[in-house]
Amino acid sequence: MSENKKRLDNLSPLKRALVAMEEMKGKINTLQKEKNEPIAVVGLSCRFPGARNADEFWHLLRNGVDAISEVPADRWDIEEFYDPEPGKTGKMNTKWGGFLEDVDRFD
Repeated sequence: MSENKKRLDNLSPLKRALVAMEEMKGKINTLQKEKNEPIAVVGLSCRFPGARNADEFWHLLRNGVDAISEVPADRWDIEEFYDPEPGKTGKMNTKWGGFLEDVDRFD
């Protein structure tokens, strides 16, 4: 039996409850401190259709720019896969989407 346990066993139930409350208070304080610990974002990298970085993306959002475009010719032959009738097997019924530029360099 640990020395701490022996000491607690010798205390009255009221004093044991007080000790337990003080321990919980310490744990809560530690958790609160961790919860409120400030964080810093030290870097950001992103690519979106019509935006190569966060600044360009913010510009799109701020100005309500629509970054949807027709399927780029270098992606696939849209005529091979397009059919205006929805649900045709192996076909798509749109020629539009959100496409990244230089997708072959996307990491």
